[in-house]
Amino acid sequence: MGWAYIELIAAATLFNNPGVTREEFAELLNQTHATWMAEFKPDDPWSITAAANLEDTRLHRGLYGLAQELQLSTTSAYKEFASEKTDEHGLPLRPPFVDVIPKKDGDVWLPPKYRVYQHTGNILGKSERIDEMSFDRLKVGDVWRHRMLNDVRGRVDHIYKEECLPKEETDDYDEPDSRPRYRYDMVVTHYEERCAEKEYATLEKLALDWPQLLPDAIHDFSKTKGVFWISRPALIEYFRWMKRGDRYYLDEEATYDLVPITMPLGIGYVDLITTASALKHNAWKLFSVRGKIHAPAFFNDFPDAFQAYEKAVWDAHTSLYAKGQGMTIRELLIARCSHFIDVPPPRR
Repeated sequence: MGWAYIELIAAATLFNNPGVTREEFAELLNQTHATWMAEFKPDDPWSITAAANLEDTRLHRGLYGLAQELQLSTTSAYKEFASEKTDEHGLPLRPPFVDVIPKKDGDVWLPPKYRVYQHTGNILGKSERIDEMSFDRLKVGDVWRHRMLNDVRGRVDHIYKEECLPKEETDDYDEPDSRPRYRYDMVVTHYEERCAEKEYATLEKLALDWPQLLPDAIHDFSKTKGVFWISRPALIEYFRWMKRGDRYYLDEEATYDLVPITMPLGIGYVDLITTASALKHNAWKLFSVRGKIHAPAFFNDFPDAFQAYEKAVWDAHTSLYAKGQGMTIRELLIARCSHFIDVPPPRR
């Protein structure tokens, strides 16, 4: 059976709304509801939504969230802007960054707000000699961070002794990369970061102070083809998008040539169609914890969704058969009309 997947919401949105601008695309995503944390009951309405703190906020971050869904690369200008800088003490200054703040009013997601955090400087504290471990090899001038308390840190001023830790001294850590590798007898000067923050109601207001942090400045929206974000790396190449001019489309040729029909532990073409049907009917209950258990009732309550599902299965299997037989599209259409392909569609 085909299922509705949170990860397919962006692709299904383009399936339902081909040729949208990026602003329209972001707004359509902002109108959806999905949760990885809340579970709904069979008698709950299809349009039920979770509390704001339980919803998946990736879909409600405007153009910044859209850039993540489209897997856009970072611009070279932003990489330069965000490159590491140091203050007068030789300590790192983190680049300013923008945090997108989704806002929900009842069952409606409003346009997000934007909060900029700026690391303005570092305040030196006391110097002391310590005996501590480090994940990384240190040298004078580096920043040491406590292996458990990330906000406890200091500038390395002098190293008396360096010891590379044997494996048996770090094997209580689960992952190899999470083990401290060195122990130091050293002098560090502790410091605290000094930061400022400011909130902006719109991108236009953000642009007045921080044009470097606008979506176009950070993300390469000039890209004309790409893949959607999917949490399972093995499936990330299947669903693709394309852009003509300033309008976005599902890249049907690439997607339909690559995507499987459906898989018990994966996602495929039939799932895309079911997800698209769920979006059309605002059936947010399907996009929840154990949302699959509601699928039979969804198909029963919305016959058009079940018809779309049946057609998707039929289309997928006949197309797969035709591809295996080396048939042309014309031969496939003739065979389908004449029922030459013996792959019966599913029945209730």
